[in-house]
Amino acid sequence: MPNKLLIKANFCDLRNVKEETLAAYDVIEVRANVVVLNDRAKELIARYPVTLKCDLATDNPNIALRSVNGVAEVTPCDVPEADTVLTVNGELKIASGSAEVLARYLQITVNGQVYCPRSLSGKLGNVAVNGQIITWPDGAVQLKNTAVLDSTFALRAKPALYWAARCVVMLDPALDVAALAKQGVRFDTPRAILAQSLATQAAPLFEDDTDLEIVPDGTAYLKDDAELTAALIRRKGNKLYVDGRLTLTAESAALLPQLEYCKVTGTALVPAAQEKAFSASCVQAEKVQTVRGRLLQGQGRVQVDYWMLEAPDGLCVKGCGMVALTPELEPELIAAKLMLLECGMVRAPPHKGAVQLVAKDVGVISGDSGSPLRHGYSHGRADHCDVGQNNE
Repeated sequence: MPNKLLIKANFCDLRNVKEETLAAYDVIEVRANVVVLNDRAKELIARYPVTLKCDLATDNPNIALRSVNGVAEVTPCDVPEADTVLTVNGELKIASGSAEVLARYLQITVNGQVYCPRSLSGKLGNVAVNGQIITWPDGAVQLKNTAVLDSTFALRAKPALYWAARCVVMLDPALDVAALAKQGVRFDTPRAILAQSLATQAAPLFEDDTDLEIVPDGTAYLKDDAELTAALIRRKGNKLYVDGRLTLTAESAALLPQLEYCKVTGTALVPAAQEKAFSASCVQAEKVQTVRGRLLQGQGRVQVDYWMLEAPDGLCVKGCGMVALTPELEPELIAAKLMLLECGMVRAPPHKGAVQLVAKDVGVISGDSGSPLRHGYSHGRADHCDVGQNNE
């Protein structure tokens, strides 16, 4: 197997790299936000199998590094030091009038989302985005990404353009839409969900490219994933708009006939025993996923043993970080009773083949009890890496 070296760092200084270090490896990969080189380093790297994956390669070692996990802002008043490199893991919000401040950054890397005025969307040349750039109309009043408006909104509304990154929801029958129109309120958003009785007056308040969705009066909007339970129907009623995933539980079969309206924008997770009842119901889902037996989801670490698969309908493990199967599980039992969906890693000694048959959208399936070695690399990870100064 080739001898490989993988270096991960925010800042990697290769000016002092030694030729014997490069010669010791068959493959070298450097992943960094900033790599500092000089002529000597460039010449050496050109002679050896070195791959640089970086946002900025420079000969300037006097760089100011700034790292933010969460939300970072660029505003007209926040002037950075000279030669600043900013790394954001989360969201970068760029305020109106920040073009000059933005240009002072040597490099900005965003692992997540960038929010900026549309007038600045063409001035992001020094911004590398591993994610999404979302722009809003200059001068607009910014609402929450998903803005659910109730009767109190009209009390504070201004004659202005309001912007929501994701959608605007108008379902409250007490919302005075006529008053909003009279005040000169307008909305810019990709999608709007409107109650039927409000739609005629509300539709003209939105831009022409907004996708309008009309739902029955009395519909309750659920922003996140939900489980169809008796408690949910008691709290929200029998008309539901689930803006996420809907999971059917053991009690859901008896509840489906009670629903008068149900829209699911994500996936409906339906136990195999309830497929017929679900098909006969009023539920409209973007996607339907049939699951096997009991559903276990959203946990960091799960161990599946013989007892968990004893139930007649089996077990479905979904959206878990690491799943370990105990060695005594026979491949026939795994194939008949287990389902694995959207899990990060599954350890399945010694029946990797059986697991592959019941797994869908799983990152790594390991046939041993230890961690799998990825690509045969030796790894190094640091914020700052000076190759050649006793850390090669």
